[in-house]
Amino acid sequence: MVNASGSRSPQKLFLSYAGPDRDYATWVGHTLQAAGYQVEMDADWATGSNFVLRMSDALDGPGRVVCLFSKAYFDRRRFTTDEWTAVLADRRRAGRLVPLLLERVTVPAVLRPLIYKDMVGLGESDARAALLEAVGGRAARTAPPPFPAR
Repeated sequence: MVNASGSRSPQKLFLSYAGPDRDYATWVGHTLQAAGYQVEMDADWATGSNFVLRMSDALDGPGRVVCLFSKAYFDRRRFTTDEWTAVLADRRRAGRLVPLLLERVTVPAVLRPLIYKDMVGLGESDARAALLEAVGGRAARTAPPPFPAR
């Protein structure tokens, strides 16, 4: 994203996660910030803030929504259900969800067509690479792939 002065401004991301996944969300947020992204997550909101208004503002914002898919994430009693359904319902802004699979889970049918990044069982280095690829896209190949000998 290029701002009015011609320099690159950081891409805004909102991090959607379930409470039990907070440690992983904190790592994701830190990793993305270190890579130059502007990351918002509810854990950063000030005490006394109106949670529902802050959530609405974040979901209405210009950025994409990084979702940490887990069993807890799809528990319908959690606010995460409201988060991903609100983003998905806004069809004018398709492609905003960036799904990361943290554990093997049955993803709701409406989300199954989305390509997700599988983070299950990855070590820190591989998880960092997978996260940055999921958010930033795959880097262009600089060398041709090896010949597929049979």
